[in-house]
This record gives sequence, C-alpha cells and structure tokens, in this order.
Amino acid sequence: MANRHPSQQGSQGVDRTTYVDRRYLLRRGRGHIVEEQQGSLCYEIVAGLLSRGEPSALIISRQHPSLLREKYGFDGVRIIWLATQAGEDTLDPTSLGMLAHTVAEFLSKAKGGVVLLDGIEYLVTNNDFRKVARSLEQINDHVMSSDGYLVMTIDPRAFDQKELAIMVRDFELIHPKGAPVSSG
Repeated sequence: MANRHPSQQGSQGVDRTTYVDRRYLLRRGRGHIVEEQQGSLCYEIVAGLLSRGEPSALIISRQHPSLLREKYGFDGVRIIWLATQAGEDTLDPTSLGMLAHTVAEFLSKAKGGVVLLDGIEYLVTNNDFRKVARSLEQINDHVMSSDGYLVMTIDPRAFDQKELAIMVRDFELIHPKGAPVSSG
C-alpha cells in the first residue's frame, strides 16, 4: 500500500495523498503535470505508484511500448503508442476523441487507476492547441470522478506563456528537482 500522510484525507476520512518518494506527492483524483525536457521522471513516478500497490496503469506515450517495457519494466501495463502508424495499441494523434474515450474506458474498469500521458507536444503539433487543452480537461474530469491519478509530462519550452497558463491551471505541477507546486 502507498505511503500516505494523515493530514491529506478527504472529507470522509479517506486518505487522498500518496508520497511516491520523499520529493513527490500525488493527490488521488487529481491531474499532475511534470515539467521536464526528457520525460523520464513521469515514468519513474508511475513505476513508484505501481510498486506501492496502486491497482493498474494505462500509459499513452510517444515512446514505443517495447522501449518503455525494457527501461521501466512495465510488465502487464497497457501501453498505447501515439503514432500515425496503424497497429494494435496505437493511437493516431489526431484522434483526440478516441484518446479521451480510451482513458474514460480504462478508468471505468480500474477505479483509482493511474494514467500517464506523455506526448502533449506531439498532440499539439497534430491538432489545434485549444482542442488539445479541452481534451486534457475532459481526461482530468474522468480522473477526478474515478478517484484516479493522471501524470502528464510537458516541456515548457514548447509552449508560449498563455498556452502554458491554460495547460497548468487545473493541474498540480511537479518540478523535477523538488516537491510539487500546486497551481490551484
């Protein structure tokens, strides 16, 4: 079972905070954004959640599933590759509706599950920014209603200030060198 702090309990006494390690904590039912250039911390956070007993995870990534399994040992975890190439467990980056549906379907079956979304910049290069932002808000709504976790990674250099402000407004920020900084 995950390490939780007693002061972070929900209104009915349900513990809602998980310490992944001494530097990072995640709140159940919330979306979290990891600001990083290489996208490795988000995978380490999800691996940490799984090792501490969280039920299951769905990873949607720009990185190929075999590379992620090799590097992080995500055995038994469904990994969907964001790519224009057709294939099993591949999702076209222009299919934002299918992305939200896939996450919603996973969370309906895995209450409290963990969703990792890596490749926001790729989604934005293939879609209008506002459409991507709306899809992320929809995904975050599913996470909140299912009491799950959403971990996303973004490279802040890829967005202008206005886009970044829109992106992070409803999420908690996790910086690679320290504890999360809540954005609201």
